[in-house]
Amino acid sequence: MGALDASVVIVAYPTFTAAFHVPVSLVQWVGVAYLLTSASLVAIFGRISDMVGHKRIYVAGFTVFLAGSILCGAATGIGALIAFRVLQAVGSAMLVANSVAILSHTVGGARMGTALGVLETAVSVALVVGPVVGGLLIQTFSWRMIFFINVPVAIGAMLLARRVLPPLDGVSLAPPADSAAGHHDIKAAGTGQRERFDVAGAVTFGAGLGTLLLGASLGPIVGWAAPAVDVLLGAGVVLLTAFFVIERRVRPPMLDLSLFHSRQFAGANAAKLCAYAASFTVSFVVPFYLQRVLHYSPGAVGIAMTPMPAALAAGSLFGGPLSDRIGSHVLAPLGMVIATLGAYLFTQVSPAHGYVGLATAMVVMDFGLGLFIAPNDAVIMNSAPRDKQGVAGGVLAMMRSVGMITGLTVAATIVQARLGAMAVTGDGPGISPHALTQGIQNVYSATIILCLLSTALSLLRGRPRKVAIDKDSGWR
Repeated sequence: MGALDASVVIVAYPTFTAAFHVPVSLVQWVGVAYLLTSASLVAIFGRISDMVGHKRIYVAGFTVFLAGSILCGAATGIGALIAFRVLQAVGSAMLVANSVAILSHTVGGARMGTALGVLETAVSVALVVGPVVGGLLIQTFSWRMIFFINVPVAIGAMLLARRVLPPLDGVSLAPPADSAAGHHDIKAAGTGQRERFDVAGAVTFGAGLGTLLLGASLGPIVGWAAPAVDVLLGAGVVLLTAFFVIERRVRPPMLDLSLFHSRQFAGANAAKLCAYAASFTVSFVVPFYLQRVLHYSPGAVGIAMTPMPAALAAGSLFGGPLSDRIGSHVLAPLGMVIATLGAYLFTQVSPAHGYVGLATAMVVMDFGLGLFIAPNDAVIMNSAPRDKQGVAGGVLAMMRSVGMITGLTVAATIVQARLGAMAVTGDGPGISPHALTQGIQNVYSATIILCLLSTALSLLRGRPRKVAIDKDSGWR
């Protein structure tokens, strides 16, 4: 539902521009606001879920997402639509922070690669059909239907989750009678123990990361020297610094920084960030190449890009089960080596090759990424203690979102530096295909560097330690 909704909205941007009579630069915040909000909150909801129970927050996430979808569909202005997309993103963060943790608890470490491979395949299939579904809904009904279609799906998923998921109880809320300032006491279910939720850490983390990513998103649009960008980046650094100071002193912290003492956990998360950054540098520039250089229509662009999610799905479906047999320490670096080869093939693409060379590069790179993602995610979850699976899943999802924003920012900055701000919006009538191709080639070079960084991090994190496996749960 989340992936389908994201891809459907992208297709609707031109429709939003016409319906609300606003420029593209404002419409893009329908997507940016969603991404920033979700990235800032997933780790926080991961911690809350570890405390109050994964199933409880997961089911509540469907309720919030449902409310946001209804309000988005009923929005009468672009400002209201962006605000309701933020509400949708809160629900999405509640879901995403728990999905991998629920898999980890119910499937266990021994089959984690297979489970994550199926999950990534589902997401990739949703990305493939999203533009098609969105186009049909908009053409047959209206843009509002792309949000209202979530209503029956969310209700059905919520009822199904309530019925089939085990309790997965963490701890239950208790009155904060003797809580210290900045914390809320939480009573562990069935134990009588209390835990304090680190409110100060959650606020500084969410605000700091959101502000930093907002500044990074604005940089390519208004210029990195703009005062607003400097203020946002500076404020983000200050808030995140305060967060790290708080986390070193508070017990228990919102984000247990000791997780990053594990070379496997830290290295796999850093590799994930670089991999997704590489993926989204390509995702940003390929539509420009198809439309401005190869002269594809907007509808044909969506069809022409389907090899990317299709290859990612194939790689995930193949790589997940394979990693359970041969180990993530082999498959994750191998996947990134293949992705690096795909990034190199992008640099060899030219208008003379037409679409075939571009499609080959897309298939090779995204198949490699598919091989990498499930084994790498399994390392992240298996290297975290069982009582911190929510936080680990939140960090995993956060690294994915931060990587996506990083990739888009890198690509947009490079294109802007080469061609000017008009190239970023696609409104520049005087941009020659040759100049645009040169700018895109520079982005592909950055993609190779990001792929190589991810490969190196996958190798340096080392081989996961051998641990005993619980025969009943499969948990390592």
